[in-house]
Amino acid sequence: MKITAAVLSAVLLSSAALAQPAGMDVFAEGKNGDKVHTASGFVCPHAIGTFVRDAAGEADPEQQTASCSYSTLDGVYGSITLVPLRDGYDPKNSLAPQFEQQQATGGKMVWQGTVKIGNPPLAVYVRLYQTAKLEDLKYTVLYSGSVVKNWAVETTIEYADPRDAPEKNTFLNGVYQAAMAEIGK
Repeated sequence: MKITAAVLSAVLLSSAALAQPAGMDVFAEGKNGDKVHTASGFVCPHAIGTFVRDAAGEADPEQQTASCSYSTLDGVYGSITLVPLRDGYDPKNSLAPQFEQQQATGGKMVWQGTVKIGNPPLAVYVRLYQTAKLEDLKYTVLYSGSVVKNWAVETTIEYADPRDAPEKNTFLNGVYQAAMAEIGK
């Protein structure tokens, strides 16, 4: 009797696990290895300048956010996060957990403000943290956020200034110009 109950329980548990829907992939395959975010239309290309995509997927299933991660051979890192808008968008509030983590690990805020990207210009909030200094290099983390149609687009870029400034600019400009061209199309 105990064996029958144990077998029955195991069968019921395994069938319940099989009946649960598998997580949906929030990206579809695009051309040339691109990943297309199905909800927004944003394309995470295989490469942005010298950055090569490492991963693309769901960032936070509860919030329905998606992200793409990139890196260069020189150790510059970039990520893109797509956040569906529900009640408006405040980049400082949305990025606050990253700011707190950066400050808790010794990062010092060195600049924040709004930059204009693209044509017509998109206002993008940017905050920079300096995390370390080595000779003439300042290791920096850039956080940015802006609204494109009904999505917030956020980036995080880790780089050494001034050496990696061209790569940082290519990534930042490329992301927001692509977002303006692709989201909602």
